[in-house]
Amino acid sequence: MTKEDRIIPIILAGGQGTRLWPTSRKSMPKQFCEIGQNGSTFCSTVKCFENNDVFTDPIIVTSDAYIDIVKTQLGSLGIKPLAIIGEPKPLNTGPAIAATVEFCRRFEENKLLFVPSDHKISEQSQFIQSILDASKTIQMENHIVTFGVTPKKASTQYGYICVGDGNQVFGVQPINEFIEKPNKAEAERLIQRKDVLWNSGMFLTRRETILSEFCKLEPKTIATMATAIKSGVQSVDVFRPNAEAFSLAETAQFDKTIMENTDMAAVAVLTDDWLDLGNWGSVWEHSTKDANKNYKDGNVYSHQSQNCMAISNGPAVGIVGLEDIVVVANKDAVLVTNKSNSSGLKSIVQKMAQNDDGVVLRHDHEVRPWGEFASLKMGSNFQVKSIQVQPGGQLSMQYHHHRSEHWVVVHGKPTVTVETEVKQLSPGQSVYIPCGDLHRLENLTQSKVEIIEVQIGDYLGEDDIVRVDDVYNREKRPSPVLA
Repeated sequence: MTKEDRIIPIILAGGQGTRLWPTSRKSMPKQFCEIGQNGSTFCSTVKCFENNDVFTDPIIVTSDAYIDIVKTQLGSLGIKPLAIIGEPKPLNTGPAIAATVEFCRRFEENKLLFVPSDHKISEQSQFIQSILDASKTIQMENHIVTFGVTPKKASTQYGYICVGDGNQVFGVQPINEFIEKPNKAEAERLIQRKDVLWNSGMFLTRRETILSEFCKLEPKTIATMATAIKSGVQSVDVFRPNAEAFSLAETAQFDKTIMENTDMAAVAVLTDDWLDLGNWGSVWEHSTKDANKNYKDGNVYSHQSQNCMAISNGPAVGIVGLEDIVVVANKDAVLVTNKSNSSGLKSIVQKMAQNDDGVVLRHDHEVRPWGEFASLKMGSNFQVKSIQVQPGGQLSMQYHHHRSEHWVVVHGKPTVTVETEVKQLSPGQSVYIPCGDLHRLENLTQSKVEIIEVQIGDYLGEDDIVRVDDVYNREKRPSPVLA
């Protein structure tokens, strides 16, 4: 297969996924979480495209805030991306796809496949075959091919596609109409029709075709993104569009602005083993359940309950005499909802956000390229953390304007730098880092390192980190200046 025939898989991984709270949060959204399966949907999506005879390495389009998570999860798979594009601002799929199309001008390959990162595809061989068949079509026709799924039920969480009349070319058919997410009655009516499919939100096309349609239908968006890409900054493995130019674009969905208005739209039928993990009800539906149709994960017990989902990564959870209930218990937040109404979760998350509740934004633990940390206790002027550093991992050389730190080693033998002094510590030993002192924590051994960190200061935010040197090439940002 020549370079012109290979497909560039573009993984859209910038969404925030509030409908799967409390597991999914703004700092660690659903596509990166392990929810009802082994590994994240982001990882399983990336692994679909490992055949380098058919696909290039993937391009990951994500929020600038999620770049560290993307690098960590790609590293766990041993996958090096073609590029990571860090969006400075969430503007939905329209501008994200426009920016990526402009970015892809630099590659010889001109077939572009856009895939969300929060879907689950069980029959990957059938999925790849559908893509290959559609690829033959776009070789001959100026199509933007979306992929439709035969509906299994009257779902209100998906958009629908009405297939038009006309001959199939390698399984690709014309589209008669797009229907936005319908109400229950309309969904019941739609699934009785034989010409209706769920819209998966995946697109395959040639670069010149989609560029032409953007220029025709969304000229301002594509011009804005052309400027943002041209004046963007490339680091070792991350491309950041120019933030000022990028922010001039308006929020828009690719489906509504391009697909519903183009004459180039076509559809290919995808395998039935496809699922958008949009809410807890859909997670339960496609999870392995016990004899009473309960899905349980973690320290969970059930009695005289059926059709329930109970997940806990912290406290013990007992469900007694319940039916069609979802319970999700994290260490710092608990959700209880009716399974059939779990899509309404967005409303209560919005109420929490209005009250500035931190559990909407972040977990009590966060992932970094070197390992992870968890907040154990926080007060008005102190915080206690557990920090784990994987073998070979190292934190940046850094200092803080607003806090001092005290490290106590509980596992492994970390190498610690404070100003000009470098030493290796053992379990039970500790070191004090005054506010403003340069310091670094490294794990130069083959075993995991864990320390307990006690921070004391007038500001304890993660943005009070001034990086002087960083092997992961993370962006240097100024520490906040407090009045």
